[in-house]
Amino acid sequence: MRHCRCKTVFSALPGYEKGFLLANKIGLGHYKIVTVVHHPATRLHLIEQYDKLLFFSPTVREAFGNPSNSEYLFWGPDLEFYARHALPAPAPACYEYDFVSAGKVYRDYDLFFRVIPGLTSRYKVFGAGSSVRNEIGYTDLMKVCSRTRFICLPVAKFQQEGRILVGLTAFLDAIALGKPILMSDNTLIGIDVEAQGLGLLYKAGDESDFREKAARLLALDDAQYAAMAARCRAFAAAHDYRKWSARLARLLA
Repeated sequence: MRHCRCKTVFSALPGYEKGFLLANKIGLGHYKIVTVVHHPATRLHLIEQYDKLLFFSPTVREAFGNPSNSEYLFWGPDLEFYARHALPAPAPACYEYDFVSAGKVYRDYDLFFRVIPGLTSRYKVFGAGSSVRNEIGYTDLMKVCSRTRFICLPVAKFQQEGRILVGLTAFLDAIALGKPILMSDNTLIGIDVEAQGLGLLYKAGDESDFREKAARLLALDDAQYAAMAARCRAFAAAHDYRKWSARLARLLA
């Protein structure tokens, strides 16, 4: 409670603000308390003492019953960062890879390696053996992703009680770079990539569905691919980090 003179408390992870919640509860002060809830299994105490609960995922918000003191706040990409570190998009015939996948947590690379090598030899995976940061720096990863046609986000099937929000950074990378995405239906990101025209979803753990969706993407002609890539970039621009920051600032004011 060293900062008890403050009026607003923002916690990017629930738990660090407990002292302020208790102070509100017993009448020792009135702090405006805002926190970000990432996963359905997150434990929230004194939930009525929060002024605002922020969710990066509408699916996770629904898991909490859409509390009246909550808002969905999509975590948008920093487009200036991608503009600095991404390579210019090559001509369709000059892409080095068809699929790039990067990530460690809950990734279903067993499924990826059972399917993708049978469809194309042009793929790259980071995080299958260790953490991504041990294999490649983030800015270098963005250069690799610039040279692929598609980003793949394969998340392993897990039990209902163990569900967590997975792959949001990889999703942001894809849309910011204008890369159509192939992803499983259990990430909890809450964006219907098929309805938005950003890529294809497959049923988690379903090898046949994964193969069929990957083949469909590979079969896109240049015009179809360009249209999907443009929708990815437009979605990123409509939900970029500046808009996210401005909205968060209004909520904290």
